[in-house]
Amino acid sequence: MTLHPPGCGCKLESELVTNSKCLHSNINIPCITAFNELIPGSAQSVFKRYNQRLTNDSVKCAEDDELDECKLLINVPLLSPTSISHIIVISSRLSLKLDIYKSSNHLSLEDLEDLVPVQSLKLIQDLHGSILNPLKVAKFTNLSQVTLVFSCDKDGNGLEISYIGLRGTYQMNPSRAVNTVYEVRPNIADHQVQNNHIKLNFQMQ
Repeated sequence: MTLHPPGCGCKLESELVTNSKCLHSNINIPCITAFNELIPGSAQSVFKRYNQRLTNDSVKCAEDDELDECKLLINVPLLSPTSISHIIVISSRLSLKLDIYKSSNHLSLEDLEDLVPVQSLKLIQDLHGSILNPLKVAKFTNLSQVTLVFSCDKDGNGLEISYIGLRGTYQMNPSRAVNTVYEVRPNIADHQVQNNHIKLNFQMQ
């Protein structure tokens, strides 16, 4: 879906004017769930590293004949407390509405009837992932999960997204730290000196 001709306007990650960093490594991708995705599990494929954003993976919204709009909900669990300051969305849609919710539980479309989004954005077309959409970072701090709801008019063009990039900061979860083994009582067998090692003899003068 994405286009990549010469002079397309693509940027390197270092060219993005922001102090935030890519949160890809802090997203629990295998646990991402979605409602209304045409192919089950495809929503996980659009959370990629920035330098892979133009690959052909995408998530398409399944259209409901009873609705006058396309709506795709994606629950994004995070591995440690996270603050989100920007979002990048690659889509061929000329305009796309994004409602963002924060919750510790996975939401469904039915749950949204009783909830108000923390922030709503009107996204313009971005074919190359060059647009940083700012969030009200004060409202998106210490998150364990964020829910993204994309919607657009049903006009025959469908709703397809090929990349979602979250940017911000996160705290390293202690449970993700490297495990280190400490010896409370040393195992003598692990510290024996082999017979062929040089022996030093000391004589009293």
